[in-house]
Formats: sequence, structure tokens, C-alpha cells
Amino acid sequence: MIRLIATDLDGTLLEKDGTLPEGFFDVARSLLKQGIAVAAASGRQYDNLRRLFYPIAGEMSFICENGGLCATGRQIVATTPVDMELVLAVARDLTSLGMRVMISGVKCCYMLDNDRVFTDDITYRLRNTVSIVPDFSMIDEPVIKFSGYTPHGVQPFAEGLQERWADKLSAVVAGRNWFDFTLANKGTGLKNLMDSLGVKREEVVAFGDQFNDESMLDIAGHPFLMKGADPRLFKPGTRWCEKVLPVMKKMLENGGELK
Repeated sequence: MIRLIATDLDGTLLEKDGTLPEGFFDVARSLLKQGIAVAAASGRQYDNLRRLFYPIAGEMSFICENGGLCATGRQIVATTPVDMELVLAVARDLTSLGMRVMISGVKCCYMLDNDRVFTDDITYRLRNTVSIVPDFSMIDEPVIKFSGYTPHGVQPFAEGLQERWADKLSAVVAGRNWFDFTLANKGTGLKNLMDSLGVKREEVVAFGDQFNDESMLDIAGHPFLMKGADPRLFKPGTRWCEKVLPVMKKMLENGGELK
């Protein structure tokens, strides 16, 4: 029987307009009542995910900041902080490339007040909890993820960033415009969550569509890749699907079994 469903959000669970699919909360509540944990796995921050899933946030689980923080309800079960000197070194590299930088702690994400269009978008559209600082060296809490953003797309920079930093950090493309750095990844985040819930690999279903989901799909006993994802992500044993919610509904109909 499946005991944990973990799903990426953008490009996976969410609709193209960034909203949850109609009927998600009803299905999720029914799965939770059957003893099947439902987890959102995302590069987003904890506060952001709690807002998005507000009606059931107290019962859901969260793999936040690409695995840097894991929680169930209000209980944080694991964090993986990064050395601040390393954070500042990568931030300088990103800035030299003309990228905007966002640094995430447990409490909030930190940004510089040098591009109000960018900071306002993160605050009001993405609905992150944001703190504006004059310099990143003033951050006084552990950093669990940091990101570079460019509206022009990160692909021109991706190979170089991976060459410079992948031996020290998880350095992955997290969408067309974002490049993320953590010491953790969604796979270690999923493993931390599984350990906290007492769930085995064969009891886990995971959905994803990007390279920052690859480690999570590798950990799950039943990985699903979204149609349209890069075919290089496909591995033996992976299933394809068009949408997450119909698969969740089918598991609910089958009493928690994955046919």
C-alpha cells in the first residue's frame, strides 16, 4: 500500500496559471484520512507552501527549498544549512553574471533592494515572506537554499555554474529562469521525510518534471515523470503521466494501491 505521495508543483501538480487543480483538496483530504501522507516538494519556502495549501497545511507534509527544509504540519523535521562563506562566494558569482540573488533561511528569504520589480514579484505574486537587507553578510540565521534568477533564461550559465560549484553543492536548473543551490536536494529531503514518517521506499509515489526532481524520483519506489519533461530524466521503472490529480484519484479508488 502507498503511504506517501510527494509531488513537485510547477510544471507538475499545478495548472499552467499556477493554481492547484480543481478538486485537489477533496482528494488530498480523503487520502490523508486513509493514512496516506501528501507532500508538496518544491524549491519554494515553507511559508509560501503553507499559504498555497492553507486549508490542509496542518496535516500535509512539505519538502521545501529543494530539500533544505522538511516539515509535517507545523513541525520542522529536518534542515540542512550551508556554510555562509560559501553562500556569499556563490552570490558574488551569480551577481557577476548579471543574475538576481535570493537567499533562503528558515524564517524568510533575503533579497537586496536593487530591483524593486523583482522583489515585489517575489513578495506579492509568489507570496514569499521576504526581508530586504543592505548586504547578504548581515543575514543572521542559517541559510538552507539560495538561487540565481534571470528573466532571459539560465541555460547559458548552467554548465559553467555546475562546473564551478557542483563539487561543493547541489547546483541545479530549477526552471527556465532559476538556478538553485543547496547542500540537500529533493531526494535527501524525501528521505528525511520518509524517516520521520516511518515510510519505506516501496510505499512512496513521487511526481516531477525537472532535473531538480531527479533525486526525489530516484528515491521513490514509484516515480512518475510528466509528459513533456526532458527525456534524459527517464529511467527504467519510471512511469509517464499527463496530470497528477487523476493518478491520486485512482489510488484513492483503489484503497491506496497503485495498480
